[in-house]
Amino acid sequence: MGGKILAALVGLLSLACAAFIMVKIVTLYGAARYAAGRAEAEAAQLPRIVAAHDAAARAGLTARDRIIAADASRMAEMARILPHILTAYDKVNAYASTVAGGAPCLAAERVRGIESDRAALFPDLSETDIGDPRSMPPGAAADTAGP
Repeated sequence: MGGKILAALVGLLSLACAAFIMVKIVTLYGAARYAAGRAEAEAAQLPRIVAAHDAAARAGLTARDRIIAADASRMAEMARILPHILTAYDKVNAYASTVAGGAPCLAAERVRGIESDRAALFPDLSETDIGDPRSMPPGAAADTAGP
């Protein structure tokens, strides 16, 4: 009777081992099928991913080129107006050191100098954009000194 029980236990143990091995095989097969399906899906998405990266790189290069062009334009404009600005500062300092520079009203030659400096700095402005260049009639100007 002991042999029959031992034989039944060995059979039951071999059946349990077979079931465990079958579960492992099915699990490994499922994991392999999942990995293969995922790899196929990623491979199918690859052309769109590469196209998106290419579009992003092109947009970045276009933005870089626009920044470079804007910076070059700004530098050209600064190179154009910097001598005028420095000359205007020199004129202001030289005029301020004269007797006429201490007067509350600018002399006519200084006003003409300011207008010529403005025309040199802003050549696109016409006379109508900056107002009437003629002098104002006496008494028309308000007191700008304040109360």
